[in-house]
Amino acid sequence: MIYLVYGEDTYRVKKKVNELRQGFATQKVICDIDLDFNWDQLEVNQGYLFGEPQVWVFGDVLDTSRGAEFFGKLQHVLERKMEATVIIIWQSGGLDERFKFSRWLKKNAEVHKFGPMNPPAVEKWIKDWLGSQEVEDAAIKKLVEYHGSNLWLIENELRKLRAYTNGEKIAIGEVELLGCKSVEENIFRFIDALSYRNVAEAGSLLDILLTEGQDPAYLFSMIVRQFRLLLLAKGDDGLKGLHPYVARKVNQQSPRWEYPILKRIYAKLLEIDVDTKMGEKELETELWLLVAELS
Repeated sequence: MIYLVYGEDTYRVKKKVNELRQGFATQKVICDIDLDFNWDQLEVNQGYLFGEPQVWVFGDVLDTSRGAEFFGKLQHVLERKMEATVIIIWQSGGLDERFKFSRWLKKNAEVHKFGPMNPPAVEKWIKDWLGSQEVEDAAIKKLVEYHGSNLWLIENELRKLRAYTNGEKIAIGEVELLGCKSVEENIFRFIDALSYRNVAEAGSLLDILLTEGQDPAYLFSMIVRQFRLLLLAKGDDGLKGLHPYVARKVNQQSPRWEYPILKRIYAKLLEIDVDTKMGEKELETELWLLVAELS
């Protein structure tokens, strides 16, 4: 069985992937843009273990710069394994349906697409998240004004607001009082500091963000995205399709990093992702260690 989960709404993408992974004792994260893709681990004759299927997880593997030969080989492996293995392929962002492998996936997989929510849908999501806790309509609209459809940030703000109000009705004043608008700016400053190897500033901003109650999982997802872009900037195709402003900033940061170092960092990020999801490590601690290691 193959599941394809993708879309610009990475919050709902990750939630769906975690939902699909639950309940399986045997899981193997094959890659996340691991440029040294290990084909040997896909060729091992493993399927059902003690009556339970093995789960393979592919994250952000659908980078077309890998080339037709890569995807042709991957399709061949998946065709042979899909009956005895649960295969989860997730992608941050859209799917290039001009690509043969993408069309094959959509035809053979159970597809879950999560595009950005429109404002009314985000407002409903906020009400659903709060459940029985009351909230002013103006407060909801202010959160959407500040953060758009970024559910990672909105959920973090809702957690802070729930703690601050002790479960009582949330008013627009509380949203403004807690300075919800400044969070995203600090996150981008933190990522920039890491990208420019300014470890002192990155550490200071990480302390501020965690003290404010920012979700470590969201911070980690932003770090992974940034180092993925830094790696792509070193590739032959560069940053094609990325917004010009973002591409320009990444290209300014990229010369500060040697390619082997970026690969090693990305491999470390993948290790952290696996270990924390399996409960072997604590993500907040790993964020601090990561910042220290980048010095």
